[in-house]
Amino acid sequence: MERKEAFKLLNDTNKGIFSDMYDALGGTIHTSAYFPKEGKAWFALGGDQDPIEFDFSKWL
Repeated sequence: MERKEAFKLLNDTNKGIFSDMYDALGGTIHTSAYFPKEGKAWFALGGDQDPIEFDFSKWL
């Protein structure tokens, strides 16, 4: 499975993993993926979002 596919599996609201049960304090607030060897991370708020990439190698 490719990285983008794995992220979408976790973040898409129709895949069965993302939860919108916020009234029961069980909803998904964010989705993240980490790539330590590259010094990068992906992050998205809410469901059905494309990740924003943070390049910690450049930042540091």
